[in-house]
Amino acid sequence: MIPDASETEKPRVFFEMAPYHYQVEIFQRILKEWDRNKTRKNQYGNIVYLETGMGKTHIAVMLLNNLFMGTRYDLQVVNLVPSTDEELSARISAR
Repeated sequence: MIPDASETEKPRVFFEMAPYHYQVEIFQRILKEWDRNKTRKNQYGNIVYLETGMGKTHIAVMLLNNLFMGTRYDLQVVNLVPSTDEELSARISAR
C-alpha cells in the first residue's frame, strides 16, 4: 500500500524553476494533443526533440505534475546527482 503524503516526510524544496516560453508552448501543445486523443488507447504518446540542455526533463516534470495533480500521489523531484565534490565523496564513503 502506498502511504498518503501526510504519512511521509516531504523532501525539502531547494529551488523552483520557471519554465522558458518555449517549454510552456510545448507543454500546452502536448496537453491539447492529449485532450484531442483522449478516446484513443495510447493517449499519451508524444516525442519532444530538443537539443541537450534545452529542458526536455523540465517539460516532462510539468506534464507529470499535470497528470498527477489532484490525485493521492504527490510528485516530488529529487536531485540524485551530487552537486559538489564533497557531497560525492561523502556518498562514496558512506557505502
